[in-house]
Amino acid sequence: MCRFGIIAISIFLLIGSLQSIAQTTRTIPERQVGLFAQAWGPEVIGVHVTYSLSNRVGLNTGLGLNMDAHLGTSVYLLSRAKHQTSIYIGVQAITYREYLLFGSSEAERQLGIYCPIGVEYIAVEGFTVQVEVGPNFVQEDWEQVNTFPFMASLKIGYTFKRGSLGQR
Repeated sequence: MCRFGIIAISIFLLIGSLQSIAQTTRTIPERQVGLFAQAWGPEVIGVHVTYSLSNRVGLNTGLGLNMDAHLGTSVYLLSRAKHQTSIYIGVQAITYREYLLFGSSEAERQLGIYCPIGVEYIAVEGFTVQVEVGPNFVQEDWEQVNTFPFMASLKIGYTFKRGSLGQR
């Protein structure tokens, strides 16, 4: 219980400090699809794709080198059309695969839930950075980065304008 109290306090302090960052107000082109390289987080090293349903709600998925994968959603606290920087909260269902560098190829799998809170910065040109942290709920900690009870992720990529990928 103490661990979750510390996590809750850390998230509360993170929100308070990030809200001052998120005050930049500008009209930003509406963006719909993002493609990212991801380090740490559910896939440890992998690719991450986002799809904006609106300026405040998005879907995301990812696939890692170890065939770890996630599917989730994020809710942005500030409209992404008016702010270059926004804070978001999310939930992701994840399938983890145990790392086995030597020996048997019978790596175990398990499911987990990751609940990140993060900050996103989208430059007017589309360059995007996301940094997030949050609790990670798994049955068994395999002592690998993505099965720890608390996780962080860094994503760097590009968010495409609506219509730039042939969408109307």
